[in-house]
Amino acid sequence: MDIIGLVYYGIVCGALSGVSPRVGDAPVRVAIGIAVGIAAAGLLPYVRMALGS
Repeated sequence: MDIIGLVYYGIVCGALSGVSPRVGDAPVRVAIGIAVGIAAAGLLPYVRMALGS
């Protein structure tokens, strides 16, 4: 994995972990994690284009 992907997913996962204790029980947190992961994967190509990578 390249540095942009590593930093990008680190930021996304860090933000998710910051709010996860405040959100429902385990199944709700897993569902939110899946949704955020899909959204993050979909947005990464646009982030790369914006950074010129």
